[in-house]
Amino acid sequence: MQVVGNSIITDIAEAVASRAMSRDVREWAAKAVARHMRRTEDLLAHVPDHKTLSKLMAADGIPTEAQQRIMVSFKGGEKVFMPAKDIKRRFLTRARDTMDWVNALVDEDRRIRRIDRMSWAEAMAQSHAWHAALAKVRKVSAGVLDGTRKVMDLKGGAFAVELETQPAFRAEGQNMGHCVGGYYNKYAAGQTRIISIRDANGFPHVTIELGAPPTVEVKGLGKVTVARVPSNGVGHLIVTEKNWRAVQVRGKGNAVPVPRWLECTWEYLNAQKIAWVEEGYRAPELVVPPGSPLVFTVNREHYSDPVEAMKEGERSVLADVKKGQSFKFSYEHSGLSQIHAYLAPEHPEAVEDFLNAAMPVCLGRMKKIAGKGAGGGLQTAIRESGVAYVMKKLAEIAPGSALEQRSEFMRMVVADDPKDVASESKPLVTVAGAKGLDVVVHRVPFTSLMLLAGGMVEGIEAQAIDHLKPYLQTVIKRMEERPAAIHAIVPAEGGSIPRDDVHKAFLASGLAMEFAKASAAVDAGIRGVRGTLVHALKQARAKGKIEIGEFNRSMNTLADGYETRVQMMAQEIVRGTPFFVGVSPPKAVPRPAPSRGEPLMLYRGEGRSPIAASVRMR
Repeated sequence: MQVVGNSIITDIAEAVASRAMSRDVREWAAKAVARHMRRTEDLLAHVPDHKTLSKLMAADGIPTEAQQRIMVSFKGGEKVFMPAKDIKRRFLTRARDTMDWVNALVDEDRRIRRIDRMSWAEAMAQSHAWHAALAKVRKVSAGVLDGTRKVMDLKGGAFAVELETQPAFRAEGQNMGHCVGGYYNKYAAGQTRIISIRDANGFPHVTIELGAPPTVEVKGLGKVTVARVPSNGVGHLIVTEKNWRAVQVRGKGNAVPVPRWLECTWEYLNAQKIAWVEEGYRAPELVVPPGSPLVFTVNREHYSDPVEAMKEGERSVLADVKKGQSFKFSYEHSGLSQIHAYLAPEHPEAVEDFLNAAMPVCLGRMKKIAGKGAGGGLQTAIRESGVAYVMKKLAEIAPGSALEQRSEFMRMVVADDPKDVASESKPLVTVAGAKGLDVVVHRVPFTSLMLLAGGMVEGIEAQAIDHLKPYLQTVIKRMEERPAAIHAIVPAEGGSIPRDDVHKAFLASGLAMEFAKASAAVDAGIRGVRGTLVHALKQARAKGKIEIGEFNRSMNTLADGYETRVQMMAQEIVRGTPFFVGVSPPKAVPRPAPSRGEPLMLYRGEGRSPIAASVRMR
């Protein structure tokens, strides 16, 4: 089963694993969750179209060759899956409960000692049974306030308490019918705090788990406690003195709190300025305090110095591209593109130097992709290798350097072009004793035309046209030499070239008039061959030299509208999508529609003047 969108799955797996209390459990959870999600169709959806598939594969950083294989299979009817739209919230809610069960297992439990042998499905099943058992034994314990400390009064006589003893944790779990009773070890280790929203009589209705905010290592600053972990790129380092965030809020039986008690929950969180960061719930907007320093993050490594971050990012991106990674994906997802954008106004030369250094690496990758016969030929290789992307970025910051790179790129790409057009004649329609109709296939090195059409040689178009023109002149010359044959123009590189681009190539090269004359001569020559073939067929049939079945088939081929039938026959021989000359049907002459009261016909009687038959339209 082919699954794309793995970057989403990885994020979810890491979020689940972050709740583990030991390294072994964390590593197991990350692997088990990702494996389970990729193998469970209920958590997946079918990729709807090739555009969505391309986007997801690019986001995953799948190598170009693998992307092409997947796309071919997809277009051939094979199903490809992606994470379902609502998977994150739907899966995380239950996954947290599963991790609660795992965390409640004591170290001596055989299941925790052999956690690596357990699948995620097995863990979910045992977690479900455990939570169901807790819900069944739910009861109101005596001394509901024992082991708690009141922290805030709320509206309507309600109040919030914090649990401080193991019996208080156990009582909360029994009263609420969920697993908070197993959280005491986390509390004792300083990893969590539990707040319980109580009614006026002291009975619980909502349990809030508070988790410590993350601590990150920032090179140049050391370890810093932050309100949120900075993403790759450029952002503010929001240092916080707040010790806790709401990471899980549960009502009775692990359900969402009912509106009455949810209102009390928000009253407590807002008063304490605690963000509710659980997936699926909108936390209060995170305000950037004045004076918060910038932080520069590359591949989840944080730096206070943008130049240091840039150097590490550049090294990482070039290494990724050499390994087959997409340049655009690595450049943007690593955070380096944002750091370059930040530095470009004051250090444009630094960005320019990197892009110039990246170009040879991308060119090398382009050669590998093109050499493997990738679908789409050179244009696909240019796009997937990152060459086009690098040139675009260079043009934005250093037009002069971009022009030099384009010129060098042009010389390198066309260096392997054949010196001449390879032409081959193949029989199409034959009749014994008559000159047959052939198709002449011209394999033209269209590399420079592809670059022109793709906007890759902006500023040096004349150089590309000068390289292309001799090939087009050769095609015209050979059309003039063989006017009584169909001519098929195909790229020597394989693939296809849009018909309009071929017309524009002759026009840009100053050869439009010569090509039009040669095309007209070919059209006339083929009409002459057609007439000769029809005559020869009739003579052969009259002399009994051809069977009636073959005669009928050949006559049908050459009947009116032969251009379309002959082109289909030529298409089977040439393959691909060639540019044909000599098979264009004659253009119909439009006839003006009659107006009311105008004569519809003019006819002449013998020895008489023309008579107009006036027929009025009703």
